[in-house]
Amino acid sequence: MTPYRVQLTGPVQVTAPDGSVMALSLREAALLGWLHVEGPTPRARVAGLLWPEGTESQARANLRQTLSRLRRSVGELVADDEGVLVLATDAQVLIDESKPLLSPLEFDALPEFAQWLAAQRESSQRARERQAMEAGQRCLDEGDLDGALAAADHLLQSQPENETGWRLRMEALYRR
Repeated sequence: MTPYRVQLTGPVQVTAPDGSVMALSLREAALLGWLHVEGPTPRARVAGLLWPEGTESQARANLRQTLSRLRRSVGELVADDEGVLVLATDAQVLIDESKPLLSPLEFDALPEFAQWLAAQRESSQRARERQAMEAGQRCLDEGDLDGALAAADHLLQSQPENETGWRLRMEALYRR
């Protein structure tokens, strides 16, 4: 059977094993993104994170409704194991590494989640920059100046203020 496909960048959506596609609401996307990155999480933690404005009982009720809506739409994507939520074992999470997690969504109404997401996005961005720099440095070391320039240009295209990218570019041009 085809696994669940959870797309957490671009059009944030879930494709069920039967092929049906469901666009995710803001909080559904937040729930799935959190469970993907953080793993199994107590229901109370998720409820408080996604519904910070109300009472604890309101937050728990909202979480129950969200889980019920997901279950009706795509099936058992989120399992509840004795009060701990976890993504289904057959869920295949798809993330376009060139885009920030849960983009293009913004979570201003969920301050703690927004802060967590900003840290996740920044960490991913730094990892992508580090990989691009390592690839560019390898190209320089191997004498592949065109490859080094391409790596520097790719890095500078997404972050024109990146000093390390400019250094890589200047070194490649100097050696050329």
